[in-house]
Amino acid sequence: MKWRVLITCPYVQQTIDAHRELFAERGIEIELPHLVQQLNESELLEIIDHFDGVIAGDDEFTARVLEKGMRLKVIAKGNCTNWINRSAAGTGRKCKAFHCVVKC
Repeated sequence: MKWRVLITCPYVQQTIDAHRELFAERGIEIELPHLVQQLNESELLEIIDHFDGVIAGDDEFTARVLEKGMRLKVIAKGNCTNWINRSAAGTGRKCKAFHCVVKC
């Protein structure tokens, strides 16, 4: 099975070439959307249902986004989870949120 991961963290996007081989070796397909700083709710709603995981920037993971993203297994966040609706992440599935990573 091939995993699909959305990378919206600007820093990770800038350094992705150093990690492409690692993702490929593990059967992980990555997608880097064009962004200035982060994706808003409407942008995430258009694409989130295609991904198993996200390496996130300051994107708006609202209840609506998490409800639509039922394939999500993990949202990895580098420094804080303020933009992730953690109570909605656990709705209807086993989901744990702690420090910088939300596991769905």
